Amino acid sequence: MALHDTLSSPQKNKNRFLVSSLALAISASVTGSAFADVIFSEYVEGSGYNKAIELYNTGTEQVDLSNYTVRLHTNGVADNPKSLSLSGKSLDAGKVLVIAHSSASDVIKAENKMIDASITNFNGNDSLVLVQGETPVDAIGIIGDSTDFGKDKTLARKEGISTGSTTFDLNDWNEFKKDDFDGLGHAPGTRVPVDKEDDGDTIDPGPSFGSCAQPGDELKRITDIQKLEFDVNKDGIATNPQYVLVKGIVTQVTASGYFIQQFKTEEEQQDKISSGIYVYDNINRPKVGERIYLKAKATKYKNMTQLTGVKPSELNVCASNMPIPGPVYLTMPVSEVDLDQYEGMQVEVAPVSGESFYVTDTFSLSHYGQIKVSSGAPRAIPTDKHIPGSNEAIAIKESNAKNSLTIEDGFSGKNPETISYYPEFSHDKAVRIGSRVENTLNGGLYRFGDDFQLVQVDELQLDESEHPRIQEPASAPANTIRIASFNVLNYFNGYAGKDGNLTPDDAKYWEHSINGNARGATSKEEFATQREKIITAISRINADVVGILEMENDGWDNDSAIHDLVINGINKVSNKTYDYIRTDADLIGTDVIKVSLIYNKDAVEPAGKPVILTEYPFDKDTKKHRPPMIQTFKEKATGKEFTVAINHFKSKGSSCSAMGDKTDEWGQGNCNRMRVTAAETLGKYLDAHYQGKDVLLVGDLNAYGMEDPVLLLTQKDKDIQRTLEKITHKDGKYTVTPTAYRMDFVNLGPKFIKEDYFSYAYGGEVGSLDHGLASPSLASKVKQVQDWNINAGEPTGMDYTTSDKPQEVQDALIVAESPFRSSDHNPIMVDVQLGDRDSSNGNGDNNSGVNTGDEDDSGSMGWLTLGLGLLGLGGRRRKKKAA
Repeated sequence: MALHDTLSSPQKNKNRFLVSSLALAISASVTGSAFADVIFSEYVEGSGYNKAIELYNTGTEQVDLSNYTVRLHTNGVADNPKSLSLSGKSLDAGKVLVIAHSSASDVIKAENKMIDASITNFNGNDSLVLVQGETPVDAIGIIGDSTDFGKDKTLARKEGISTGSTTFDLNDWNEFKKDDFDGLGHAPGTRVPVDKEDDGDTIDPGPSFGSCAQPGDELKRITDIQKLEFDVNKDGIATNPQYVLVKGIVTQVTASGYFIQQFKTEEEQQDKISSGIYVYDNINRPKVGERIYLKAKATKYKNMTQLTGVKPSELNVCASNMPIPGPVYLTMPVSEVDLDQYEGMQVEVAPVSGESFYVTDTFSLSHYGQIKVSSGAPRAIPTDKHIPGSNEAIAIKESNAKNSLTIEDGFSGKNPETISYYPEFSHDKAVRIGSRVENTLNGGLYRFGDDFQLVQVDELQLDESEHPRIQEPASAPANTIRIASFNVLNYFNGYAGKDGNLTPDDAKYWEHSINGNARGATSKEEFATQREKIITAISRINADVVGILEMENDGWDNDSAIHDLVINGINKVSNKTYDYIRTDADLIGTDVIKVSLIYNKDAVEPAGKPVILTEYPFDKDTKKHRPPMIQTFKEKATGKEFTVAINHFKSKGSSCSAMGDKTDEWGQGNCNRMRVTAAETLGKYLDAHYQGKDVLLVGDLNAYGMEDPVLLLTQKDKDIQRTLEKITHKDGKYTVTPTAYRMDFVNLGPKFIKEDYFSYAYGGEVGSLDHGLASPSLASKVKQVQDWNINAGEPTGMDYTTSDKPQEVQDALIVAESPFRSSDHNPIMVDVQLGDRDSSNGNGDNNSGVNTGDEDDSGSMGWLTLGLGLLGLGGRRRKKKAA
């Protein structure tokens, strides 16, 4: 989590909103940039009536605002906007005008020159337009659309933007948390911490500021500041800050402030009190090694004591090139150390003796500039290799809780354009899970809530040789067929609506599906990238059968998402010709996503119709799982038949408490018993219809390798020393019931792949939710199994989404023709030899081994650089379908 920010899920809104032609018809029409000196520079949509907008004069001369009007379009409706005339106002060059709600907090009103209760009474889906005469010159938000773009946030125009635009682009704005007013009343790029925790109440101005030579009698030691007692609210923010005078040596400068520290006195050496402190200050920029004297407000923010509110006139540099207090040396696990005593000080952290640090989490890297590292290896999900509740699983859980250190970049906002400790961060120079840290971890110790974070000084040197980025998976051995599963991360190709009047340029085209609200891409640009990445990945997998997960549940016709992906996409570039399995019913189950199967027509053919399980708990009333699809195929070269079952069980984050299925006490998440129920229903069907046959069960079971659903499917006649529980349903009642049912399928991943493989990363831990479980007869025919780590180990910022990512971040991270981060789950591949055949009829490629080098034209798919994402997209409209 970034300094002075709170964690929020990435938005699902589009990042670029156009003021519609309907809005422009209100006044003289303009497009693109409007060349005026006055622009919107800040937008505050805070709690209660904490609403304000700010105008900024980007020019070199004073501007008379008498000809300017601000219009508010409630819910984005173009007609009958509220208007505020700026008649009688003027704005000096380089200055701002804040227009605040009359009932806003005193903190906001202290910055304003104008009070208004009409156009400032907005919500996050209301649009604002700045009009000069009859010409719109700038806009915030969407006209013609009620989508929330600004709810509960502050938007500040990026420094350097000098002209307004009638195209609202979030890439032109920095986003801050709700009720952040630090930039209000200042030109873009300037932020001054305000006393918002006092809600306008005046605090004691404190001692008078003196000079380096005569700092005053009330000069405080940092250890004394650290001892101050504050009243804090539920968010860990002090409600009774106080001003102090302090001297200290600057030990580290960050993007949002700096650390200062004092050498401890002999008496202080005996106390376990920090002699360092963080100063949140993005105005003054002292240098490392300077001794500075300053007046600041001592406070707590997210439980960390720090200094804020430093005015340029109340900071003096007293000396330069001073010796810097040496770091405190810490060894993992640091959670066993009282870190309060080092808060704000320089520290150096070492891994457990004989081990190295490894990257274990990159989820917040692109959004907040953070990663997590652990000692010895990435932290493993305890129940991936050990039975839930076992001594081994409990020990790993306890170890994981101690084995994590957050590395922070020191930037207080979101979406940093440069990661200070890894400035080369890009698609080709990514920070990947499993990479070994080769250099020292050192920097200021920062605190955010209960999480102590290291604001790293030195640039990280990473070695990914233990978990290398593989450009293509190893080829299938000769005379085998390849079966794979791939999660396409909500592949929705848009919906023209029941009237067929929407186009890919319309936001609503991407908001709905036949079976409910859409997921996935929110614009045609995002979809083009998503599509190309997935096509590239599946083409390189080069399988003969692929089980697809999270496909839009919109039928099988030429407008369906599956048809678009396979026929219009993969078949345009692959050296195989694919088709997809169709069911008699258009929709499968009640969810907006479904499972599907695609197959190589040259190698295999369907043998009979597919089976869609609709028995409890896959029934339409229970609505807890995507119904499995089961299809038997015949290999053309041998005539041998095999069956593939593709599955997607209920997620761990869902709620099943209404069915009596409470959160599992052994770390298996929510709905564990419902997943056991699903596994039993599936298993009994396979036992009844495919006993002794070649069957491969693939997909996302939302259960790690040794969790109950997998145990049920693989541990027949084995004493697991654990009682498995399912949820039975009778007469409208759900009951937790033990089950002794077991199957003897073989979990192929642990048998064939190196021990530390993983298909999914969550919460700084890694494990496998995606499995290949083979019937005993098929398991004996397996020749190779792979987990292609193209997604789980890669940073989330590399995916197709553009909302909440500045253009610079998009340009650095998003590469459409790359398979990396095409989804969030890794694909798994199983190569089986069903019988003897002439090797000339095999599907083995000329490629041998795994290509770990850079992409070039020599690989089997190295030529795949054309714009796959645009194939079939331009001008395409979905047929009219029932809503």
